[in-house]
Amino acid sequence: MSGWAKKAFKVGGSNCSMPQTADYFANRNGFTGEPTTIRISSPQSTRLWISRTLYTDGHHAAVQLLTIHGGGHTIPGPKRAPFVLGRTSTEVSAADQIVSYFAIGAGKNS
Repeated sequence: MSGWAKKAFKVGGSNCSMPQTADYFANRNGFTGEPTTIRISSPQSTRLWISRTLYTDGHHAAVQLLTIHGGGHTIPGPKRAPFVLGRTSTEVSAADQIVSYFAIGAGKNS
């Protein structure tokens, strides 16, 4: 972490990006293949778009990563966050995606 972040948040150590975190959990679950990434938002949107990276092979617990490209550090959903945090995607709801993921058996293929 940068010096200012360590001081501001009173923390130390290192952190991982979301793709690194998804890779970690996929490897931990025994997945050894390549993940599949697809664009899931409307093709008309060029400023803000969403992709889904899925680590699944039918034998191990799936790992799914949703990425909001061009968004700020906000949670996507029906309401926009304050503008100082950056753009907020309203095309997808984080809460709905979480419920959907767990409703299909923790990401198992249906």
